[in-house]
Amino acid sequence: MSEGQPAELRMATQIARNFAVLGEEAAVQRTAEHIKAYWDPRMIARLRDLAPGSGSDLIAAIVAEIPSGRSHET
Repeated sequence: MSEGQPAELRMATQIARNFAVLGEEAAVQRTAEHIKAYWDPRMIARLRDLAPGSGSDLIAAIVAEIPSGRSHET
């Protein structure tokens, strides 16, 4: 099912699934925190680009929790 799905969507969904035991709101928040902390800014940008066409309320909620702009300072 997720084989043809872009990697960023698949990974974000898998991360959220791991946090699902915390409840939906906490899973969304923790997934966004994980993505902000560990993903390359280009991956975050791609996730943002893919979110509107993903048809996933979960992905939309996660992206909404990630502030715009640079995620990592160099």
